[in-house]
Amino acid sequence: MNRQETIAAYALGELEGAERERFEGEVAADPTLRAEVEATRGTMAQLEALPGDAWPAAAPEPLPPEPASVRSAKPHRRFALLRPVPVAAMILVAAVLGGIVGALIASGGDSSPPAKTVLILHPIDAPKNSRADISMPKSDTMLLQAKGLPPSSEGDYYEVWLMSSDSKLVPVASFKVGESGEASVEVPLPAAPGEYTYFDVSRQSVSGGLDHSQDSVLRGPTSGLGA
Repeated sequence: MNRQETIAAYALGELEGAERERFEGEVAADPTLRAEVEATRGTMAQLEALPGDAWPAAAPEPLPPEPASVRSAKPHRRFALLRPVPVAAMILVAAVLGGIVGALIASGGDSSPPAKTVLILHPIDAPKNSRADISMPKSDTMLLQAKGLPPSSEGDYYEVWLMSSDSKLVPVASFKVGESGEASVEVPLPAAPGEYTYFDVSRQSVSGGLDHSQDSVLRGPTSGLGA
């Protein structure tokens, strides 16, 4: 498998044993790779959220006649469409369905307009003039614009989280900060902001693994930013 196929297989939970351990080691050591994994997970979440009639029909295969009750049952989207096909084909399907997600939003699949609210994340363990503004340019996309943060050093990076507690949290995106102290990150959200209490920005170390480092530098409530 190439890099994209491996990322997709990992996001779907299809890597096992030594292959999974090796890849998790690469993710821990490479913030860019981790960001790609998170973006892929975000795409998977979007696909899972699509209504059944938005999924393209698979090419029919000759099958013996089935009872009407079986024919009328709706297949589970993830396992009926994504699981059986090769990972490379799944990546292609995900790219095509990205357009379907946008079409659904534009045509009323999501009846509520994107939130215009801008949330401010305030410093916890960061310079007093640091902050991050979070908005949603699309109903499923977060835009974070940070300034005043200490530049990332070698082996360190920042991580955005949706978070309610130490046990209820989900990573959103990894990013680096240059000498300007500024960064801009626009990524699909892996979950609805309203399901969590706040956005959190932590300072992470590549050697520290993928869990939250407990070193939060910015934080702000999710209230008012999407459902």
